[in-house]
Amino acid sequence: MRSQRQYSRRGYAPLTVSCVLSCSTPLSPMTQLFRDGEYEPDRTLTPCGLRPEVSSSASDGSWANKDTRALIAQMKWFVDGTDITTLAAWNGHYEIVQTGTDKGTLLIKRNFPDGERHAFYFSCVLPDTRTGQNIAMRSDDAVLVTQSVAGDTWVLESGVGSILPYDITKDLLYLYDYLHSHGIDTQLTPTTAKDGNEYLRTVPIVIRKGKDTVTKDVTVRLYRTDLATRKELTVGEDELVALSPTALTIDLRTVPQGATYYAEVTEGDRTVARKTLFSVSRRVQAVTAQPTNGGDLLEGQTERWDKAVVRLRDKNLDSPELYLNMKWYADTAFETEHFLGMGSRVDYSLDDLVIGTSPSDAWAELYIDYDYKQPHSQLTDADGNVLTGADGNELIFN
Repeated sequence: MRSQRQYSRRGYAPLTVSCVLSCSTPLSPMTQLFRDGEYEPDRTLTPCGLRPEVSSSASDGSWANKDTRALIAQMKWFVDGTDITTLAAWNGHYEIVQTGTDKGTLLIKRNFPDGERHAFYFSCVLPDTRTGQNIAMRSDDAVLVTQSVAGDTWVLESGVGSILPYDITKDLLYLYDYLHSHGIDTQLTPTTAKDGNEYLRTVPIVIRKGKDTVTKDVTVRLYRTDLATRKELTVGEDELVALSPTALTIDLRTVPQGATYYAEVTEGDRTVARKTLFSVSRRVQAVTAQPTNGGDLLEGQTERWDKAVVRLRDKNLDSPELYLNMKWYADTAFETEHFLGMGSRVDYSLDDLVIGTSPSDAWAELYIDYDYKQPHSQLTDADGNVLTGADGNELIFN
């Protein structure tokens, strides 16, 4: 005898994608100088390259070792919000690399008048060859500018646009840390979790004096600023992990929304350059949460549990307690907003609820109040010193 057929289709974890811009031409950075009637560098001879750093991964390992750059399609570059191919002023002054390791890179072959600046961003689609879907990708903005300078003028710039985006739900390193610390099996590793969305973000720095790039004999100080205050950051104490004349690394888990970073360069006891480098944009996606234990209350039952299913776009959000504050409440015919607990799962006793025995009042309704958690805070002692674990890493909580 042959049984009935059961159709099964393999499912895949959704792709996590990232697209950020970097300058791929150290000899032609995003800031161009204008000195004594000449451009340095002359972009008509030494183009400035804006390279989209694209990455993708899937938490179930089904997208391992994919060359994301080779797969991207429908590549477009925008200048000040307009498709560059539609702008007559840019005809013949740019090139978009179509193949190879620099695929997608925009080569800018145009000199700007003194003080002129333009914002660029990149968009494309990534075909998900597992599902046949196209995943839309868009970079942050990168701003190119020309400055008029003298021969000994100092220039400071960062290797990212004016906005550094961070979406904690795309941070696989953050998820890996949580799963690993709780002994939960995962196919993620510290290496595969670093796809450009991780909380440890390194930003290149370029310091130039005239035509020369400076990498030593200077001191860089980094400040976090807002409308009222400016705080100098200390490596190993604040969100600043590392700082040198060529790069900085910050921990985005503790950075508040809109935090702006400002740098100063000193040579000896003289400040030679100052610049606002970037602001952090903490981006969060809309989510929905609902209880899953929809079964009836049973006669004699005293203990009960419920678990939240949290949807992010078209998928379930793994380990939602990592990202959301979730408070559980119950209403009955005799009481409202009875607090049950916190987290993605709640265990509670029915004896704690006032539930009737007649058909009209023998019920309980559960619901969740939820919202994204605030940025993490560092653990400090009574004197304000940041506490660390046995491995030397800072202790933080949320």
